[in-house]
Amino acid sequence: LGTISLNPLGGNVGIGTTSPAYKLDVNGDARVGSYLRFNAAGTYLRNNAAGNLVLAANSGYIDTAWGARFQVKNSSGSTKIRLYGGGDSFISGGNVGIGTSSPGYKLDVNGDIQNNGILRRGGNVFIKSTGSETMIGPAGSGIISFHNSATMTAGDETVRIDANGNLLLNNTSAGARLDIREDTNYAIRA
Repeated sequence: LGTISLNPLGGNVGIGTTSPAYKLDVNGDARVGSYLRFNAAGTYLRNNAAGNLVLAANSGYIDTAWGARFQVKNSSGSTKIRLYGGGDSFISGGNVGIGTSSPGYKLDVNGDIQNNGILRRGGNVFIKSTGSETMIGPAGSGIISFHNSATMTAGDETVRIDANGNLLLNNTSAGARLDIREDTNYAIRA
């Protein structure tokens, strides 16, 4: 068989429509057995052997001139990933890994992190750097504590700065501005 030309003199071709608005306008389901190519530069959509949809491009972008968003939805229709150049983007559900393919936390980074802003917890600032000074805040109750174990429980707390600015070592209740204890006895109180 040779090449079939539909409407070789110009205009649009419609399948399932009598008023096509595009060069090929399909009203209904369509099946592409291999690649759906967008141009000669290598941009295409295809279904791979595992049944996954693959979008490949030599280079490209999502144009937001028309309010475009790239979204991934789950089977119930809820948007789980949205990339939007003109507004908020998000990933909803699961964990995100950077430098790891098996993240164990909401954000799991294997490598250095550069931050030119403020780290917050529940809206409260707890680490802020101005470039010449680093400030650490309580991000909540007014207490900053240091621990000698990764579990970070009351039993492994070694140093505390309470909401009144008292410095406590080896205890959690200030009896003075500086309160250092050895077991239950006072070592230094000032």
